[in-house]
Amino acid sequence: MPHGSDAHYLHIRVGLTKVVQPRVREVSAMAWTTGQRLVVVTRRGEGFVVHPVHGTTPLWTGRAPAIGLCARGEELVVVEADGVWRQLTLAGEERLSAAHPFTADVEVQFDDHAVLMCGPTATDRRLKFFVDGRKALRVILPPRATARMNGAVELVRATADGLELLPLEAGRRFSRAPTAADVLHIEGDHVLGVSADEVRVWRGDGVCRARIRLPGPTVATVHAAEQLVAVGTEDGGVALVDLTQGATDVAPNTVHLSRDRIADLAFSHTGRWLASGSGGLTIWAWDVAR
Repeated sequence: MPHGSDAHYLHIRVGLTKVVQPRVREVSAMAWTTGQRLVVVTRRGEGFVVHPVHGTTPLWTGRAPAIGLCARGEELVVVEADGVWRQLTLAGEERLSAAHPFTADVEVQFDDHAVLMCGPTATDRRLKFFVDGRKALRVILPPRATARMNGAVELVRATADGLELLPLEAGRRFSRAPTAADVLHIEGDHVLGVSADEVRVWRGDGVCRARIRLPGPTVATVHAAEQLVAVGTEDGGVALVDLTQGATDVAPNTVHLSRDRIADLAFSHTGRWLASGSGGLTIWAWDVAR
């Protein structure tokens, strides 16, 4: 049942209409470009560019599977499982490449000159920060912590007392304060934390906007302009939560979109498209009656 009088069930108020289901299998990660194209990488070592109207174009085949992906403008950064990361154009032209130590699930952010990566290695959790392709900062992170570019590079970790934001520099040591179980993801001005039975949504200043309680969440994404959060689950469900309604503690129903675990979700930057990746890829049109 919902928690609190402001909780509401968006499955009644949100329409999800299937737009296209490309022949893309075993999706591992997705990212929208500002040009309304969706970059998709798979566990088979494939890359695709998908436009909901104009179709699907292969980017590459035969590479190591991607363990990290981020798109900005018309370029993308791909972190591959064979220890190499690449900055590419959507035409497949390689701008930069370098080695990395990560083994799985890399959080990637980048702008015109800088690339920030956080993820596990064989021995610890680590941050690597590159400027114009050259390593500018390397820091061993506390468990489950991540980082963001916010003028300077900041450590981000969830604790029992809330979200902790700390400036980062080489050689800094961190306290062994108990860390919450959230797997953190940075999306623009929001931080999303996914744990075993809930998703927390923080503003960039560390204030918690919402606690979304549901069983088996796997991934979450936020549409900053529309103030909407989508959460995927282990059993193929998706919950949509409207942040403008003032509910800080909600238990939404889920709409089942797949028989498989939801591996990734991504809202387009403009327009009303939501991509879901599980065994395959589907792009949905969504709408909220406010």
